[in-house]
Amino acid sequence: MQEFIGHLKPPDRRTGLILLLAAVLPVLYVYNGSPEFYLGTVAPLLGLDTHPLAEMHAQFYRFGAIFLLFGVIPVVLGFALLGEGPSRFGFVAGDWRLGLKVVAMALLVSAPFLYLSAGQGDFQAEYPMSKLAAADPLRFTLYEGAYLFYYIGWETLFRGYMLFGLKDRYGSFGAILFQCFPSILIHIGKPSGEIWGSVVAGLLLGAVALRTRSVFYGFVFHYAIGVLMDVFCALRGGLLGG
Repeated sequence: MQEFIGHLKPPDRRTGLILLLAAVLPVLYVYNGSPEFYLGTVAPLLGLDTHPLAEMHAQFYRFGAIFLLFGVIPVVLGFALLGEGPSRFGFVAGDWRLGLKVVAMALLVSAPFLYLSAGQGDFQAEYPMSKLAAADPLRFTLYEGAYLFYYIGWETLFRGYMLFGLKDRYGSFGAILFQCFPSILIHIGKPSGEIWGSVVAGLLLGAVALRTRSVFYGFVFHYAIGVLMDVFCALRGGLLGG
């Protein structure tokens, strides 16, 4: 038995914790942090399942779950178990001049493709994830503001703790691939163009984070394209103000 248990021993404490979180937290999100879980389990318990905005509340629940699972938990456990603060995992300004240039250039290149994709039926069916939010300008603004917490959580786990936490052990390329795997898998069920886009984005955003020594610029870009896709899909789908 000891010979089998020995294979479960991580090479070091940081690597073991990060890889364990990378395996467990996405599963918790898929099964307990999804809008379907909210509508089927949480909302009935709270007596909110018949609320006229339940569909939008379900997305707020998703954003909060991602923020808690992917954002708060890695930060807390990283400090409590490793004694390492967020700065160890890329939460610093880094090379901000390069970072801002990369974000600006990437948005200029991406925006036309996002607009074209927003005209496709599969993207319009997917985004905005809350159609009710897009029907009212104030609700839509609040919704996009809440969307921020989704991306904070996402970038904290994948481009922060996984990428910077595994780089010393597995090198830059290995760490980039490790953070890509769960991120890509969570995209399954999205439009096919987004799936392939997540592969490219995972590689490039990982490289940008390591080059700038910061998670911030990938976060800004990721959040910006998320908002742009929502706005473009809402506009092209006739949802805004509907």
